Amino acid sequence: FIDSPVIDLLVNEKGEANYMVMKPTDEVEDDDKGFDLQIDRLEIKNALLRYCDEAGNLYFSAVNFDYLGSGNMSEAVFQLKSKIRIHSFDFSFDNVFYVKEKPILADLETLIDTKSLTFEFQKNNLKIKDLLVSFIGRFGFIENGYDMLFDINTEQASLNELLSLVPPEYQSWLDQTKFEGVVDGKFKLEGKFLALDTIMPSINLDLAIANGVIQHGNVMDPIKDLALKFQFKMPSLDMEQSEILIDQLDFSIAGRKSNFTLHTKGFEKPIVQSAMDLNMDLDLIQQALGVTGFDLKGDLQLKGNVDGQF
Repeated sequence: FIDSPVIDLLVNEKGEANYMVMKPTDEVEDDDKGFDLQIDRLEIKNALLRYCDEAGNLYFSAVNFDYLGSGNMSEAVFQLKSKIRIHSFDFSFDNVFYVKEKPILADLETLIDTKSLTFEFQKNNLKIKDLLVSFIGRFGFIENGYDMLFDINTEQASLNELLSLVPPEYQSWLDQTKFEGVVDGKFKLEGKFLALDTIMPSINLDLAIANGVIQHGNVMDPIKDLALKFQFKMPSLDMEQSEILIDQLDFSIAGRKSNFTLHTKGFEKPIVQSAMDLNMDLDLIQQALGVTGFDLKGDLQLKGNVDGQF
């Protein structure tokens, strides 16, 4: 049992980690043994966990972190069952926060190989704020980096549950806006992460929304019939190889329907293909979304195609 620990895991710009502190030895290792750790239950209460990787520009923190794990930890390879509760979790990459100040509940089953320092995530259920997700994957420490796979899915979630992940600075807007709709989402991060060799994993994101409604406050004309099929691909975390695909974006407001498709490839000089048939009152759109800071006025009717490089 460990109470109120503070754990800081640091990786400097050279890829050197403060947790890789084993000294070299001339002794021959017994390949059939792992760490001699005679523990079958571990409980941690009210921990503060911080991870900062300067080489990879990766950061996460867990505040008020409770952990309960069980497994035969004396074996070189063992199954670990874990329950986790985090009061506030932050995750950022390349100075962009993807999760900020969100509570997490998790029930995990992990196969751990202590000799190769690999973790295989076999059955894992999480609740991040209001959104339920499941994931499988692996994470392994390799020379100067990591080898990873995170395959995360959510099915038949509500649009409201998905938007509970927005940063806290938008919470006031979220509280004043009504959302309806069914969401399916998939996120995959896969590959080696070797910052010094500029070898990076790839990202794939799929998001589908059906029967969506957005209504800010008590506006008379909400956005209805929202349907979205969205994909984002970024091989090797390289924006120049990235692709955005919007196969469907349909919605209506005040009985007027609009639809839009988009395919882009690249970043600095993207190749763009798009088709649109838009028919809307811009003032009603702004009211339905509750967007402030500028004014939208006028009637927009636009039908056309875009095909070329910018």
